[in-house]
Amino acid sequence: EAQRRVQMVFQDPLASLRDLDEIIKQCLAIADKDAMCRTLDAQAQWVRADWDASQARSPYTALLLARDKATLATLSPEPFPDAWWTLAESHLRLFREPSTRDTGRTELATAVTDALAKCFAINPHHPLCHASAGMLALAQARLAPSPEARLQLASRAASQLQTALQNDSLLLARFGQALTEAQNLARAP
Repeated sequence: EAQRRVQMVFQDPLASLRDLDEIIKQCLAIADKDAMCRTLDAQAQWVRADWDASQARSPYTALLLARDKATLATLSPEPFPDAWWTLAESHLRLFREPSTRDTGRTELATAVTDALAKCFAINPHHPLCHASAGMLALAQARLAPSPEARLQLASRAASQLQTALQNDSLLLARFGQALTEAQNLARAP
């Protein structure tokens, strides 16, 4: 609900996030290492970051908190690929943040790739992991210093995004535009 408020109608999501925080607190009181509860807790920080950005505030602090909470989710004893995807996506959001320096982007790209490898080890067909891999390659292609690197990264992005959409066609609305951009970059001279 909170994410819908931010993305669709630009309404303040804080009331919905407070409700979610209470539900997560109850969940963690029952099972303090529950991967799903911890994953949702991290994803709630993305909503806070999106809201901050829509209000011309830096989302960086909320993204760092999302990364930290996602890291906790990956420490759960249960194998939960969404925890690893959430960690990868949190690193990816930091990678794309304009205030991130180029040296930090290299470390973040490695962190995204490492988290995705753990997600794929649990579920090699995880559509959101393929989508995040594609979005990382696309972000790197946009920043590539040479046409050759741009073409290679764009091709990788298109391939990963196509795999994501083959595994879950409902992701088309979310990643279709990125796929088209990657395909166009991969064809560019």
